[in-house]
This record gives sequence, structure tokens and C-alpha cells, in this order.
Amino acid sequence: MKKIVIDIAVLPSQEMMEVIIELNKELLTSNDQLLILGEVVNVPHISLFFGCVDEDALPEIQKIIERESQNFSPIRLEVDQIKTRNSVIGNFHSSLQMSFNEVLSHWQKTLFAELKPYLFYDIDPSMFVPGSHVNSEVMGWIRSHEKRGGDDFLLIPHITIGFGQVKKFEGPSFFTASKIAFYHVGSYCTCNKWLGGVDIT
Repeated sequence: MKKIVIDIAVLPSQEMMEVIIELNKELLTSNDQLLILGEVVNVPHISLFFGCVDEDALPEIQKIIERESQNFSPIRLEVDQIKTRNSVIGNFHSSLQMSFNEVLSHWQKTLFAELKPYLFYDIDPSMFVPGSHVNSEVMGWIRSHEKRGGDDFLLIPHITIGFGQVKKFEGPSFFTASKIAFYHVGSYCTCNKWLGGVDIT
């Protein structure tokens, strides 16, 4: 039975997605093309949590997300800041950080509790999208989700932009998120291959 690493994520509005992809393109002009974002592959997203699952469990995961999301409504998220940190690959890593949001945190805790029986964290690089660059930072970050959950599951919502330093952000200060999706994880924790999801209405 094939095992794969997945990311349960919230997708930004179309407007914000386009802003993030343009910022990523600007970074690519001055850095190696380590992380290229797009609207189909390596999609800009806000991760709720990661885990490894048996591929046969994907239809049940879809059903659970559909069921639980019936109690959700679209949420308005506020942009906080561009955050840049050092990366273990010797470059800067930039992301767009949002303010903490109680509703988004509720989504995270609810879905994690429902999906936890299907998740495990004894992972290896073969469980990522074939050809992905998987380093110790990626493996450690995903494994750290095993001990998360409940009231101590602190969510710092952010959207990865890419490697390099973003000089200026001129996008919207607020945006609405209305889609939850799950993806097969690729290089650097990207949402690489769409596996399922729902629209929140």
C-alpha cells in the first residue's frame, strides 16, 4: 500500500494567489529556481497541518473534510507582515504572515482531530512527490506535527513566497479564504499535486 505525505491547507483568494505568484517570480530573477509557485502546481496556500497517509485513505479524508466543512463559513484574513528568515540551504526564505485568526485555528483543530486516526509520521523522502528536494528541515517540520493538537496547537498562518528577500508588498491588506484542499507534498513543503478539497460557502 503506497504511503504519501499530504498537506491539509486553506487556499487564498484568487487575487491574493496572483499577488503571491508575482512576488515569487520576482525572487526567481535573482535566485536559483528552487521554488516556483503556480495556480496548479506548487500552489500558494496556508498550511493547517501535515501528515502521512495510506493512499487508500484519500476518499475517506475527502468525505471527512466535506462533512466538517459544512459547519464552516468563508473567513476574512488580515495580512500582518512579510517575514524573512535564514534557511538551512544557505538562503533567505520569505513568507507572507497573517494575523492570528480564531476561526482558522478552529478549522485546524477540528480537522486535525477528525483526521488524526489516518495520520502517521514515520516518513521518508520516497513518500513525497517523485523528484522532490527533501532536506532535514522539511522532514523535521512535518514530523513535528505528530505531537500537535488540542488547545496547544498554535497556528501562525502564513503563505510561503519563495527563497530570497521580498523588498515590498503592495497587495491587499485583507482577503477572504473559502477553499480547503489537500495535496501531495513536493519540494520544500509545497502543495504540489491536488488530491481533493471543498469550497466553503
